[in-house]
Amino acid sequence: MFYLTPIIYPIQAMEGRFLGKLLRYNPLTSILDLLIQPILYGRIPSLTMYAVAGLIVLSLTVTAAFALKIEERRLIFHL
Repeated sequence: MFYLTPIIYPIQAMEGRFLGKLLRYNPLTSILDLLIQPILYGRIPSLTMYAVAGLIVLSLTVTAAFALKIEERRLIFHL
């Protein structure tokens, strides 16, 4: 995930390459973009960026709660 997330390099550097296509579908890219926009470019992120990041966090939370509910009985024995 580190190499598929634009932490070291800008997103524009990967446009037109196969890695650039993968960056569009990486969920961490939109969350990281909330930090990159104000720090590097001095712009306030758009509401769409906040909505996408919020939906990603919400879907991951629901998935984790569902997985915990399924594995709850077995998990207690491993602790």
